[in-house]
Amino acid sequence: ALELYNGNGCVRLLAHDTDQQALLLEQLLPARPLSSSFPHQEELAIEQAVRIMNQLHTVPLPKGGAWSQLPHIDDWLSLFEHLDLEAHTIPLAHLRKARTLAKQLLATQRAPVLLHGDLHQGNILSDGATWRAIDPKGVVGEPAYEVGTFIRNPTQLLVEHEQAVELIRNRIDRFSQLLQIDRQRIKEWSYVQAVLAAVWNEQDDLECDDMIRVAELIDQA
Repeated sequence: ALELYNGNGCVRLLAHDTDQQALLLEQLLPARPLSSSFPHQEELAIEQAVRIMNQLHTVPLPKGGAWSQLPHIDDWLSLFEHLDLEAHTIPLAHLRKARTLAKQLLATQRAPVLLHGDLHQGNILSDGATWRAIDPKGVVGEPAYEVGTFIRNPTQLLVEHEQAVELIRNRIDRFSQLLQIDRQRIKEWSYVQAVLAAVWNEQDDLECDDMIRVAELIDQA
């Protein structure tokens, strides 16, 4: 993904050694994370995230064999199809709803692009007067999918905020306006991703209560 983005909205990859699992990246300074703007500069954060999304999503997808090296959101979301819904601590209603929505959203996807896949505020750093993305997952899917990670972060601070529902509602509205994407589609993808993240956390023996709470807040927004 870093090679494909080639510094377009993202940190530049200068060199790499696959055998040594080493990357040499350009240094971003002062490297202040966009998460430091929460919650007092929400508009700034949303506008910068949208600008970066627009840059990243214009990068052409690779052709031929290189295409098959990239994961697709279909691969990630196939997890819901294989889950034993009764064997989880996550409320059954959330698992069922997320699985149903994921199936509907995948069946109606728009033209795929190369997504960052984890574009939350902590993965957007200041580079002087601008902001750049770091740590892309590199996954193929529709642009609406990209927004969900931003919507649910910073997770712990978000769930503790007394106006969390209003913050999430405003985020969904602003991303919808600026990206020209249907509001309901952004909301549904954000919900599905929050539940998916909760499942991933549970599988890794990590706490998932905050992520479930975020899913509930998104549902209310």
